[in-house]
Amino acid sequence: ERRGGGVVPISLTSDVPVAMDAHGQDLVVRVHEALNAFPERDARAVQVVELRFFAGMTEPEVAEALGVTDRTVRRDWEKARLLLAGMLA
Repeated sequence: ERRGGGVVPISLTSDVPVAMDAHGQDLVVRVHEALNAFPERDARAVQVVELRFFAGMTEPEVAEALGVTDRTVRRDWEKARLLLAGMLA
């Protein structure tokens, strides 16, 4: 009972792979640099990308963390994806 008392342990995992190839590492760095280029445009969109891309949170989790609706998160995510696609191309 001192060490869990028969409780089934769970592991904390994320969608970001631990061991990435060079292309994956390059993409993470490029996304990070691109995000630094547009906080002036939309700070909340940057937060959405950080929480979705880097933290692996779902839209409802992001909405709750930022205190906005799911729809607002979807809009910000789509806008940020379009901006990042243009910046990374």
